[in-house]
Amino acid sequence: MADIASVGAPDDIVDGADLGAMLARWKTTDPVADIAPLATNGDGIVDGADLGMLLACWKNTCPASAPAPAVPEPATLAMLAFGVVTLLRRRSA
Repeated sequence: MADIASVGAPDDIVDGADLGAMLARWKTTDPVADIAPLATNGDGIVDGADLGMLLACWKNTCPASAPAPAVPEPATLAMLAFGVVTLLRRRSA
């Protein structure tokens, strides 16, 4: 669960208190703050993957097994780049 600061008495909202609690445990093996799912990272160390999970749940409630933030497919980025190049070429013509 991403609601780290309220362990034992959760307020169910991920906010600055939870961020502070995570940063206080940064690069430790504290299982309370190691919230990234095993499939994503779950390496037992509080790090960037855990911070990403916390930020994905920011100002919301997140279940214990919150999904990892969506990452765009490489084809999406290629299509975006193609569109930008096309627009720039049209402007200069």
